[in-house]
Amino acid sequence: MPTLALTTTDGTEIRFELTDEVHTLGRLGENDLHVPDASVSSRHAELHRQADGNYELVDLQSTNGTKINGEATERAVLVGGESILFGQVQAAYTGEGGGGSSGDDSGPASSDYSSSPAAAMPEATVQAEITTSSARPQDFDSSSPFGPKRGKKDGFGSLAMTIGIVSLVACVGAALLVLQMSI
Repeated sequence: MPTLALTTTDGTEIRFELTDEVHTLGRLGENDLHVPDASVSSRHAELHRQADGNYELVDLQSTNGTKINGEATERAVLVGGESILFGQVQAAYTGEGGGGSSGDDSGPASSDYSSSPAAAMPEATVQAEITTSSARPQDFDSSSPFGPKRGKKDGFGSLAMTIGIVSLVACVGAALLVLQMSI
């Protein structure tokens, strides 16, 4: 059975057994493969099962990108033994049959899984639950280069607006006074 073994930036190890036709991977709890790491996008990637039982990885235009064996990628068929980087989260994919390709030699995969950086990870099973809502993690830190929006008051703009309104009222008052004098 294909598996995806991950190590988050804080050292948490997560192992997923891939059984569905499509799996979503991301930081939000509503993803099939929930990866609670700030470097992973809310909806980072999808895995689509292929006819041979392995999966095609599709990056969903994630902020920090996806790399397979050190190369940035948007879409690739996984055959087993790949080292994957989701943001800064290291992962290793074990394909159908435990490693290399599933019977055909068309792919460049190796059945030697020990060369993967995540190979030393102990196996663990994670129970995932689908939730109806999601919460922002307490340790969430946006990697946006733009600061948060702040309600800054522009003192000069407020003063100019007040002077403009007073001037308009004075002009209207003067016009009414001139009209009364001419009657």
